[in-house]
Amino acid sequence: MTCAGAGLGILRKVNFEIASIDEALQITEPCALIPLVKGIQRGILGDHVQLRLSVRKMDNALELDVSLFERLYRHHNTPGMVKAMLDVQYRSPKGLNIFPSREFYENWLQTSIPDSSEILRVLSKSSFT
Repeated sequence: MTCAGAGLGILRKVNFEIASIDEALQITEPCALIPLVKGIQRGILGDHVQLRLSVRKMDNALELDVSLFERLYRHHNTPGMVKAMLDVQYRSPKGLNIFPSREFYENWLQTSIPDSSEILRVLSKSSFT
């Protein structure tokens, strides 16, 4: 379900124990609050350096260009809140992982695919190359 959907219809009266918000930087703070105010004890959010959502000029003036997740991750040390970065990328080989790790993750991002030769061999036979 979507964050907005958590506050509509039959789900409006349902409380949740855990909220998992994927792509947490892609929604506005008010939308992210909908599932989070429904009695959750734990929240799992997303990537703190993902591209931000696109907003209109007025939204930017109201600081809606900063997601709740980004605000919490970067600016608050809330008691009881644990910040953890999942630092292994399972979808890209080391050669592709070097740039984002260096530029966005302070060299913390690792890869589970140390040798990209097998992937490059398969891709070289692709009709899309």
